[in-house]
Amino acid sequence: MELRIVSDSSSDYIEDDAVKVVPLVLRNDKREYKDDASLQVEEMLMHFREDGLKTSSACPSVGAFEDAAKGAKNVITITISNKMSGSYNAARLAAEEFEGEHIEVIDSLSAGPGLYILIDKILELKDQCASFEELVQKVRDYQTHTRLVFVLESLTTFVNNGRINPAIAKAVSMLGIRVISRASKEGEFDVICKKKGEKRSVVAIIEEMLQQGYHGGKLYIHHAFNPELVEKVSKAIREKYPAAEIIVHPLRGLCAYYAEIGGLLVSYEV
Repeated sequence: MELRIVSDSSSDYIEDDAVKVVPLVLRNDKREYKDDASLQVEEMLMHFREDGLKTSSACPSVGAFEDAAKGAKNVITITISNKMSGSYNAARLAAEEFEGEHIEVIDSLSAGPGLYILIDKILELKDQCASFEELVQKVRDYQTHTRLVFVLESLTTFVNNGRINPAIAKAVSMLGIRVISRASKEGEFDVICKKKGEKRSVVAIIEEMLQQGYHGGKLYIHHAFNPELVEKVSKAIREKYPAAEIIVHPLRGLCAYYAEIGGLLVSYEV
């Protein structure tokens, strides 16, 4: 099937012939970064931390989504959860101007690997389906069997963009506490628990995965410069499911901006 996949940059996907990536923008009063393949993510994070200024993210424009879909016959667009960004609404408005045959906009209700796992599923299924409608249905069915859990080592970004009390973030940092969260079925990012130390965080991640129904299927681990934590989570998973297929990628700009250095996101099949 002739198909173009469009994603916003929260997917952590690097654009190629099969997938067009529409960048979000990250900024403070001093700097602005486009979340594209040229972005030096670690440098951006260090600059934001050094500046200590209020930061924000901006979703792609309607026109950016229109350009990404232009000239294609069939398009599936996947965006970050509508609870986190206006990206989904921009993509929906762009779809109204689409001049090809079919277009579908999917709210991932997730972020990072939660989009990546769907993109890879579309690539796997697109030549197995007899119609665009069949492909969309299978992808939406698959989406209901995916989950996202993540761990944050710092809450500085949430302080700088006004989403959390600075005193709480300081206490988390001083006490070595990790915040374990998940994406709900409605696309909200909910805190599950707070754990002191890396070992307890790994245990909490695995417990959440098992509670949600993980049984050894495919999973994606995306991280912000923390290969040691990736290894520990991977080892813990393989102790229970030796044949688990684990795919590891770095977080790109938008997700690394929120997760910060040390953060880790896991999307998995249930």
